[in-house]
Amino acid sequence: MTLDSLDQLDHRIEMLLARLNKLQKENEIIAAKLEDANARIKQLESELDERNHEKSEIKGRIEKLLARFDHLDLS
Repeated sequence: MTLDSLDQLDHRIEMLLARLNKLQKENEIIAAKLEDANARIKQLESELDERNHEKSEIKGRIEKLLARFDHLDLS
């Protein structure tokens, strides 16, 4: 192996290490974004559960009101 070949090999290794570092940084950014997205999903699921609970309560109250109207003698 000549010095020129060693220089080329050294250059390729440096390029690969630079690419590896770049990919690791990109991976960290993507992982952070994924974590944020998962937190947002959990928040939205919680809000949806709360809305569904409210919907169920409102439905129950309306059904009770309608049942009271059914028992009224309006004749």
